[in-house]
Amino acid sequence: TERDLLEEVVSTVREMSHALIRKDTFDATAVSNQLDVQIERLDQMEYRYGPDHMQLGKALELLRTARNAIGGYLTLNAEKSDNGAA
Repeated sequence: TERDLLEEVVSTVREMSHALIRKDTFDATAVSNQLDVQIERLDQMEYRYGPDHMQLGKALELLRTARNAIGGYLTLNAEKSDNGAA
């Protein structure tokens, strides 16, 4: 259901914040992949229910923000690794 998916979203974002706090790149990558899947599922729900559905819109905005944040972290981490190896 929609509620279950929204609870799953909150749980994933919480996992993401813990991975970032621990600076765990492996966990961050796994969570990033989970976020991609959840964004896709919410996009499909939004398409089915319409763009005016407030909870879905807010959840999508939260997920996309979280995805951008974790993507930025992983990119920065990769650049640091590349610079350290050079």
